[in-house]
Amino acid sequence: MPIRNRGGWAPQSYPMMKTETNRRRFLSAGSAVLAGAMTTPVWSASAPSKGKRIGFVDKDLNGYHPRVFLKAMRESLKDRGFTLAGCHGTMEAEGREWAAKNDVAFFSDIRKLNDAVDCYMILAPSNPETHLEMCQKVFPFGKPTYVDKTFAPDVATANRIFSLADRLGTPIQTTSAL
Repeated sequence: MPIRNRGGWAPQSYPMMKTETNRRRFLSAGSAVLAGAMTTPVWSASAPSKGKRIGFVDKDLNGYHPRVFLKAMRESLKDRGFTLAGCHGTMEAEGREWAAKNDVAFFSDIRKLNDAVDCYMILAPSNPETHLEMCQKVFPFGKPTYVDKTFAPDVATANRIFSLADRLGTPIQTTSAL
């Protein structure tokens, strides 16, 4: 079955067929956002700098993925220099609690989170129906964005997310990074 990528439809055996330039732009923008960072040292180890400050956007930050990604950034990937600079959860009370427990800044206003980050990770893997709404919040800033799997609940929604990214010029990547 063909899959949709930023360059159009491609056979599954060639998912990056027409997207190599966009993928390179995404990676060079400093947001391999763990997926590429897990395998290739892109930056030298140093204090968090431009390109390395990540913002989590999730429905419920108490899930498995925020916990595992944060642990990876603070432990096994610490030398890569990525840092979780802030988070936003649509379940605000629970999100604030998670942020306080993990010593992460919580932002109820996504615009203020944007000032603190270089790239985004849209999580909510158990709630792919929320990804379009989350993408609508962060894509207008034009920052590289990783959208966790499951990318979308259906093909129509996936196409809307890709179209939004294309229209706004926001580099995106999706995969199962865990």
